[in-house]
Amino acid sequence: MWTPLVPAAAIPRRTDGCLPPVLAETGGYPDVFLLEAVPHSRAKAPTTYYYGEQFGEVLERVLTAPPAAQGRWLTAAADAVGDCRPVPRPPR
Repeated sequence: MWTPLVPAAAIPRRTDGCLPPVLAETGGYPDVFLLEAVPHSRAKAPTTYYYGEQFGEVLERVLTAPPAAQGRWLTAAADAVGDCRPVPRPPR
């Protein structure tokens, strides 16, 4: 059964003691916020939170990138979260 939590459930969680780095491009929000917002938006199930214009612009930039670039970024970002590293810069 699909719920709004399904996209975020596939994202690895950082280990204890691994603090999420901020992503300056989003206005200083934790990088995982963008990683969670992309699959929600792609699934046409955006979350109820909104982080402002700057965050929205970066999210839109990811969503309008070619599908292959989106997939590469999502994979690399999920791997980074699981390895306690900052996510890579979003596609341009």
